[in-house]
Amino acid sequence: MLVRFTELEMSIRTTIALLDKDVDVLLPEEWLLAQKMKLVLQPMKELTDFISGEKYPSASSVLIVFQGIQEDLKELKTKKENHAVFGLMESSESELMMRVGSLDESSIFTNPTFLDPRYKNIFFQKKKQLI
Repeated sequence: MLVRFTELEMSIRTTIALLDKDVDVLLPEEWLLAQKMKLVLQPMKELTDFISGEKYPSASSVLIVFQGIQEDLKELKTKKENHAVFGLMESSESELMMRVGSLDESSIFTNPTFLDPRYKNIFFQKKKQLI
């Protein structure tokens, strides 16, 4: 919904300007905030699309996808953002860690990922994890 809202920014502004009613409008800073929030939420959308697109999602994909989201959030956190966007990044990262924990230490996910030829040796950062 946020994606569509930001795509229709000019149409929304034009329509509100044509209305005869007193309507609260978004300030330019708020439109910019919506654009930046969309960038933060984009990795979650890609995760959902990827997992939903597979007919039979496998456990081997879970580890790869969540590591990708964590890397995206860390990269976004290095950029200077306003307080609201940074708060969204922080809460997204903490919720992700709270809900899934440390997947790379779970044999339920590391073994299938290691055995899957698509991901073998790609995302294992510690040599100890391969053993």
